[in-house]
Amino acid sequence: MKNRYKICPQFKIYDKIRFTYVNYLMFVQSPGIRSKVCNTDQFGLRFNFDYNLFSKKTIFEECLEFNKNKSNKEQTVILGGSQVFGVGSTKDMGTISSNLTTLSDEFCFNLGGRAFNGFQEIIQFMLMIKNLKKIKKIIILSGINELFMYSVKSFSKKYPGPMYNNQFFQDNLKNLQGSLKDQILRKIKFEKNLPSSDFPEININEVIDRNIEIIRLIGKSLNVEIEFYLSPYIFWGKKENSFTDEEKKLINNPQDNYIYDELTKKYDQFYELYKNNCKKNSINFYNLNEMISRISEKKEWLFMDRVHMTDLGYQLCAKYIFNNF
Repeated sequence: MKNRYKICPQFKIYDKIRFTYVNYLMFVQSPGIRSKVCNTDQFGLRFNFDYNLFSKKTIFEECLEFNKNKSNKEQTVILGGSQVFGVGSTKDMGTISSNLTTLSDEFCFNLGGRAFNGFQEIIQFMLMIKNLKKIKKIIILSGINELFMYSVKSFSKKYPGPMYNNQFFQDNLKNLQGSLKDQILRKIKFEKNLPSSDFPEININEVIDRNIEIIRLIGKSLNVEIEFYLSPYIFWGKKENSFTDEEKKLINNPQDNYIYDELTKKYDQFYELYKNNCKKNSINFYNLNEMISRISEKKEWLFMDRVHMTDLGYQLCAKYIFNNF
């Protein structure tokens, strides 16, 4: 941790950000954060720019201000987990969405949520849809959280799929089963009452297939273009001889190496899984790791840990996405 804060002091802020529990999504990052590193609106969504924030309650107000004197007011939405949220960036303007807004001169809404799985990313979009008026494109930058949770034994793999804090929610919801009298009446009423723990298991293929199909249906109903980008991951994008000294220090954590070793081994399998599902659903598929591998010989500092990126890393991702506009 000393190395982490010494090399990346901004992580002191990110590590202080707590989750706030909310219906449907289960959790979001705390709303109303104000700091030099990261600022969130009243929904827990991150701003693209850090000026005049005390006069704005939401990123949608930020969009109105950005578009004030523009004739073309088309918008882009980017969905994903902590990489989209921008964990690791030194400021709001270091995120992918902020870089895309600057590059395209069209506002890009950052709907990223730390630790979100693919289904939560979709729910986040659905909750915000009434605020999104002129959507040109929906970008999904995802995959790594889904793959991570399916590589860790402690995550429940039962329907509707694993998510962070899953056990916390299950344990606490057990306390909401009603009084002893209610429970006895329910057992009398039904001849066979299966416990809630008997939900069927759902494998990663089924989860990804479901999520990509929902995304296709959303795109079709809104008549907008959809692009899917497979999450960057240091061992998928860089060879070890191209790691910088900072990257070597920041990823050195023997306690969880076995999980990341598993992810590294399954790269080809996961790549094909997402690629084939996107192709089946007529969604443009891109792999950010291929972009990183092409430039990694320069030995530039792109990763803050195995997953989260530096300002330069996020900037390069934004440029790659922008070139596909």
